[in-house]
Amino acid sequence: MITLPTDCLYQIFQHFKDDLKTLHSCLLSNRTCCELIIPILWSNPWKLIPKKKSTPENRISLISLLSTILSCLPSESKQLLHDKHVQWKSHKIFLNYITYCRSLDFHGIWDMLDVVSAQDPQFFSVSNFKTHIKNLVGQEICKMIILQSTKITQMIISEMSYLFYNLFRDLSLNDSQSLSHLNDFEYEINEDSNLLTFNNLSNVCKNISNFTIYLRIAPNESFNDLIKSQNSIKFMNINFKYDPSSKFINSLLLHANTLTHLYVSCNRESTFSKIFSVHHTFSNLRFLKYHVYSDFDDFDDDDDDDDDGDDDYNENSQSMKMVNLSLPNLEILELDGQTPFSYYIIAQIIQGTQGKLERLYMSYSIYYTNLILNQSILRSCQNLKVLTTFVTKDTLIIILEILTSCRNLEGIALYSRTNEIYSILNHLSLHPLKNLYNLKFNIIDSCWNFSTKNLKLFLKSLEKEELVKKINISLIYKQIDIYPNDIYLNKIIDLFETYYLKGIIASYFIEDENDVIYEYDDWQRLLI
Repeated sequence: MITLPTDCLYQIFQHFKDDLKTLHSCLLSNRTCCELIIPILWSNPWKLIPKKKSTPENRISLISLLSTILSCLPSESKQLLHDKHVQWKSHKIFLNYITYCRSLDFHGIWDMLDVVSAQDPQFFSVSNFKTHIKNLVGQEICKMIILQSTKITQMIISEMSYLFYNLFRDLSLNDSQSLSHLNDFEYEINEDSNLLTFNNLSNVCKNISNFTIYLRIAPNESFNDLIKSQNSIKFMNINFKYDPSSKFINSLLLHANTLTHLYVSCNRESTFSKIFSVHHTFSNLRFLKYHVYSDFDDFDDDDDDDDDGDDDYNENSQSMKMVNLSLPNLEILELDGQTPFSYYIIAQIIQGTQGKLERLYMSYSIYYTNLILNQSILRSCQNLKVLTTFVTKDTLIIILEILTSCRNLEGIALYSRTNEIYSILNHLSLHPLKNLYNLKFNIIDSCWNFSTKNLKLFLKSLEKEELVKKINISLIYKQIDIYPNDIYLNKIIDLFETYYLKGIIASYFIEDENDVIYEYDDWQRLLI
């Protein structure tokens, strides 16, 4: 029998880190597998909690998990809970599983306590397992993880997590090395969670590179200090539910030149504009996604912390036409929104990529794609590989110029009407793109009689070209209620099948838009 080195086995087991059944089966096979798998299972036990809420069988498993965690508590924590008349059925453990825990998920711990207390009211031998008792148990579990884990790389604070706010205030972290490895931080800031103080954490955690932040109100000063104190933030995902102050924006932009990924979601276009009006250079940014939505009920116009926000923005927005933004390494730009964008700023971003931009995704809901934005694409995106956008009668000519200029295009996804699609197909027939292997049209006409003539000319032109890859082609249409339209569909399918057999088409897809399952706000995504 061939025996694999333990390093190889560990890599194999890591591949199955989300497959609990497979890991459990392997764990029982021999001692070596057991020693390798237990650290994997306990590195993030909280990620299994949402799945374990679904069935009674899994909820029993969740009870077992909590029982094991409580059995790992140090004697002083057990005594503290005992003095509060909190008791449970403890069992003997053979390993200190907590040392393997790499994730401190406050919300996951609260969720676990919530589910267990509801599922099995007798689990804790206390007459009424009230919120303050649940909070006490949760704090002792969190404290144990901080003090006993050898390395904590992820922290998640959201919703009910604010009930643990005393933890960071009272716990001395100077002697704990576990949090010095913290890399991934997720935080939902609302009126309750904003009570948390991060002064102790700022002194210990200097290497957080990934921030995911949900801002419902302005963060407190200690959280701003936590962001400022980091050595190198690379990934930042921020969801703004209010228009932030310049002070908070400045805290974020201290890391502008270390950021490689930035995702901004907001309900005010001015928030995004403010970021780029304050700072003009993002030298290492490779991915930028901007999502703006209409949700005016969430605005907090009376936010005292934003006293300098609107005035600064109004002044800066007027000068954006004069600003030269620099994003020399930006490769992917995604724009999605339910309200009009500030196109001057988007145009400046595109121009600031200095020809490096490779993928540009624009959502179908951006109806107001104007001349200045398309001109920026034409001038600055000669190396573009993927283009997704909304095409209208007014923007058709410049879109065709873009298709002529960008000869490296590999994927095109267009949301348009039938007549514009005919023109684009004719253009691609006369000016074929040798690298193109993904073509997608989302047809917005409610009643259409899509002719195969232009489509056939396009496919016929591909026969004469030495294509890098066979083409994948998709047509998404609105629901068809009129019988003759089925005839048009059948003709298209027959045409696609003919060129599939000829080896020109790798795959084809024709579907009613109501039957297509898209990823959230991502209809035009191309799998390239």
